[in-house]
Amino acid sequence: MTGGADEGPIEGAVELARQRLQRLAATLLVAVIPWLVAPGLLQPDTKSDLVISPGRYLGRALWAWNDHTGIGELQNQAYGYLWPMGPLFLTGDAVGVPGWVTQRVWWMLILVVAFVGAERLARRIGGLPTIPALLVGAVFALSPRVLTVLSEISVEVWPQALAPWLVLLAARGVAGGARSADRRRMAVGTGLLAACLGGVNATVSLVALVPAAAWILLAPSGRRRWRTFTWWCVGAAAGAAWWL
Repeated sequence: MTGGADEGPIEGAVELARQRLQRLAATLLVAVIPWLVAPGLLQPDTKSDLVISPGRYLGRALWAWNDHTGIGELQNQAYGYLWPMGPLFLTGDAVGVPGWVTQRVWWMLILVVAFVGAERLARRIGGLPTIPALLVGAVFALSPRVLTVLSEISVEVWPQALAPWLVLLAARGVAGGARSADRRRMAVGTGLLAACLGGVNATVSLVALVPAAAWILLAPSGRRRWRTFTWWCVGAAAGAAWWL
């Protein structure tokens, strides 16, 4: 009788461990992909001088006028690299990591963040089982849009990778039984993610916020969606303030 009573919890624990192992294995497979692209070689991704000399580039990004090129020029959204792409390359350069390795770490971060976010969104909000949710994550992270520009202008793919996480936060704000404290936490989380979107391409960063805003505005009535949307706007605006 004792064995029969324990069988359910044991089976549940085994199934939970199996699902976690599946998610971990799938994440590792996605993480390996960037390292298969021309290992040992730098790719012309986004800003070559950011990869070769990140300290000098980020220093120039603090000023509107750039006298490093020709007779000088007004910089085009160079400040957008100050966070989060720039510090990653600056850290790699400071510890002596080869530029191509830091570049692959950045690509890996983009793919893993996109994959895990989409998988979690499909599982928690879409209600999909583990394997279908993993497929959703793979399709999102390895979409043609991502694969065709990852080695060319990866910084414009980064906001797309954060979009599922923004929706997950927005869903908490309009979930059934959400309290004022939940909405405030949603606003803080939205602000942090909005700050991480960067300001290299303002349009791409703003578009990444659209799914989360739509989720709130299309929520069922009675869930204080307008109050939630107000908190969400405050968080998003605060997060984007550093580059706006």
